[in-house]
Amino acid sequence: MINNKVKKAVVLKLKMTALFLLLQLISVVLSKFLISPFITGDVYKDIEYYIAIIIMLPIVLFVSKRDEFNLPNEFFNFNIDFGFFWKVIAVVFFYFLIFYCLAEFLNISGENDIFEIINVLNKGSIYVKVLLVFSICLAAPIIEEIFFRGWLISKLMMLDVDKNYIIITTSTLFMFSHMQYQNIFSYIYLFLMGFGLGYIRMKKNNISYCILAHSLLNFLAVFSWIY
Repeated sequence: MINNKVKKAVVLKLKMTALFLLLQLISVVLSKFLISPFITGDVYKDIEYYIAIIIMLPIVLFVSKRDEFNLPNEFFNFNIDFGFFWKVIAVVFFYFLIFYCLAEFLNISGENDIFEIINVLNKGSIYVKVLLVFSICLAAPIIEEIFFRGWLISKLMMLDVDKNYIIITTSTLFMFSHMQYQNIFSYIYLFLMGFGLGYIRMKKNNISYCILAHSLLNFLAVFSWIY
């Protein structure tokens, strides 16, 4: 028989997943009606998803203040161990460099999503470029870390299961949340990235490190696409 603690954790996990999907839907709708009049043509079509992410960010931060999610006190603070922080930065650079070199060596072509981003960076106005870089390098990492390494890991820990199982589960969900990609190489990159971020979260019980690492990885990716 399932005890009340487990049932509560499962129900809350389902509610969080439904909330995440609902927020995405709301953001896309708002993007179409509020932003499209100012950004038109192929460039808007390419950046529409990222504009929705920017709209989603304040909504997620607002929801995070609810007692039910307990964001500020449970897993997010700014008390940074800078010794550990610089180790994380070094690993991030090393990890990105390995995958970048592998992609070049294996001659793996870029994703359609990447070509769309490059198109925006080449054809869009300064305003559009700033929106795109902000959404990829800051808004998306904050939202994804709050959800996957924050809410989801925190509530899965209520089930009293093995920590490695929690990390693998959230890494898999993180990987499949990026269904816009087409090749297996991208999914391996995302799974290992999620695993590493999950490990950091479990070790320090603080997603600040995860947000910084995720943001840096995305920034390095954007930099590599431009140059």
